[in-house]
Amino acid sequence: MFSETSSFSHLTDEELVNLAQNGKNEAQTLIFERYKKTVKSTANAYHSKFSTFCLMGLLDSDDIFQEGLLGLLSAIYSFRPEKNVTFRTYSAKCISKVQPPSSPQIQ
Repeated sequence: MFSETSSFSHLTDEELVNLAQNGKNEAQTLIFERYKKTVKSTANAYHSKFSTFCLMGLLDSDDIFQEGLLGLLSAIYSFRPEKNVTFRTYSAKCISKVQPPSSPQIQ
């Protein structure tokens, strides 16, 4: 794992995303490190909201966390800075809209 002391640690999230989109794995790894707590927090909130389904074995907290990481990965490669939105805002939407395949349909 890379830490915030890597050669890319001084870059903004948007600069890291640009590097990741251009094949720099270290930049992608650093984004994952920076956003891991955000993904975990979102997964925990989702887990708490649907705790009944979790207790029934229909949702697993690790699965929810992994789905959140997939949402972050999607955000990295679909982010477009010309839309005038920060990566933090964009990624939060991508992370929170992902639902595990076994999750109940919520309307």
